[in-house]
Amino acid sequence: MIANGFYASVSTGAVTLRVEIDDAMLRFEVSDQGRGMDREIAAKACEPFFTTKPAGQGLGLGLYLARTLAERLGGGLGIDSTPGVGTTVRFWLKPLVIIKT
Repeated sequence: MIANGFYASVSTGAVTLRVEIDDAMLRFEVSDQGRGMDREIAAKACEPFFTTKPAGQGLGLGLYLARTLAERLGGGLGIDSTPGVGTTVRFWLKPLVIIKT
């Protein structure tokens, strides 16, 4: 998700990662200021072997595998994207172990 954000962003665009944990969920949020995706592309983004990258520069498995892992661990993956503005990908799962300090 982070690598996708850097790929999609212009050289001056920021990519941010936010992580939250509580007793119920572990949440990751990656936001970029890239070219964004329209609804049709965002809907396909988690399908296996779907990529918007040129041939040979991506397998199109990253978001598919992330979503599959999250769902198997009781969570999910969501995408919010606006063309010309950027994309936010949210990944959440139930933590296997909670360590409090």
